[in-house]
Amino acid sequence: MGLQGNMEAEKLLLGCILMNNSVMKELVIQPEHFSILHRDLFRAMIEISVRGEMINRATLFEKLGSNYMSQLNIGEMMEAVPSASGFTFHEELVLRYWKNIFCRKQEMWFRMRR
Repeated sequence: MGLQGNMEAEKLLLGCILMNNSVMKELVIQPEHFSILHRDLFRAMIEISVRGEMINRATLFEKLGSNYMSQLNIGEMMEAVPSASGFTFHEELVLRYWKNIFCRKQEMWFRMRR
């Protein structure tokens, strides 16, 4: 997806995970579906979840370090989400954007090969 993506949907989805870690068990989305800015954050969330630990600011800070964490506003992500129950909608928005970009890239690649 490159540098850009549906950043708002990504933030909302990540906020849902921070609000309710059990959301991780139901997601189908993969790190490559996220923009570069959020890809490592989601990977860290997966690793923390696999270890059976809580995904929160402290565990993310421990995993990602202060330089990376200073680029994100985790509090904003959590505050933007009224309820974690909407995670499937946010996930679908991120996936839909990724699919559209992926299809455009394939189309451009096929045109260039002609």
